[in-house]
Amino acid sequence: MISPRFALVSILALASAVPSFAEGTWKLVANHLHSSAGGDSHWSRGIKHIREFCAENKIDHGILTDHDTIAGWFDPAFMGVHGAILLRGQEWTSPEGHANLVEFSASGPEGVIKPEVSGDYDGFAPPPRPDTVAIDHAKMIRNVHARGGLVFINHPALRGYRWPDDTFGADACEVNGTWENPSGANAKAWYARRLMAGQRLGAVGGSDYHYLRPKRRGFFTPDIEKP
Repeated sequence: MISPRFALVSILALASAVPSFAEGTWKLVANHLHSSAGGDSHWSRGIKHIREFCAENKIDHGILTDHDTIAGWFDPAFMGVHGAILLRGQEWTSPEGHANLVEFSASGPEGVIKPEVSGDYDGFAPPPRPDTVAIDHAKMIRNVHARGGLVFINHPALRGYRWPDDTFGADACEVNGTWENPSGANAKAWYARRLMAGQRLGAVGGSDYHYLRPKRRGFFTPDIEKP
């Protein structure tokens, strides 16, 4: 079993009022977690598992990021008394890249932010995309920011899920390895190009953890997914 501290999490600094790392409070956050095997719906037992797993491994917070659904935020398991405190998220899933939308406001599951056309994920192939439909990344990011949230670009260089060569105003992107490129060199190169173009963008890790995903390609075990 791989170390969850390195494989599943990113480290985010939650700064205090004074802009000093020394006086800030550091939190360990797992920022790309799915509560079901496919990640396209939420499972109460998966949410409970994530809370308990994070707590057992000294992870302060987990961000629930199921594909194009926020129904899990309103499941009683999300606010359970046992385990780590979960944060609200969603994986925005388009044919032109995926992104985690974190802690934007919503009063119910209908407050989900979906792309103009659904993209492929975890073996699910949506209907063919009409040529006349464009994906508006910038509009989505403005919407998330207006609702108080952050946007993390997911696996920007992964085949089949690549993000365009622009941040569109996103806040951060994943720079860790994937099943296609375990070293993470491709994601790091994508990130470096954005910085060299003068775009401001934070860097995070993200395991793309799926509860009870079957083994495949040698990268997965029933409960742990290698980044």
